[in-house]
Amino acid sequence: MLRSAFLACLLLGACRSSSKPTAEVPTPSATPLSGIRSYEDVDRYAGSVVTIEGRFDHIRGEHGVVILEDDFRIYVPHFDLFRRNDDWFRYVGRRVTATGRLHAYTKDIPGYHGPSLEILSFQGPLD
Repeated sequence: MLRSAFLACLLLGACRSSSKPTAEVPTPSATPLSGIRSYEDVDRYAGSVVTIEGRFDHIRGEHGVVILEDDFRIYVPHFDLFRRNDDWFRYVGRRVTATGRLHAYTKDIPGYHGPSLEILSFQGPLD
């Protein structure tokens, strides 16, 4: 009896439709962070999709850096791969916006420790 009930459950599970539900999954909206000035602000938004605005710079032509007001830096690991086939050095020293998932620390840039952005979109120059 128990064995036949188990087999019936397996058969029902195999017959179940594997189509995905038609309802859309909400995507997180970007939160502007023009007031971010410290690690405490970063900790508050860590893990969230955010938009930051600041002056663009780079590290060794590989990684991006968005310098916010008060010289607070958010690293963008492997920006060269994100903007492949683009002359992205033209953004250096110019105001830009970047959207992505904010992390409290970076581990992908040897020798640099600080907040980082897992980049999703980029716009610049703004000036």
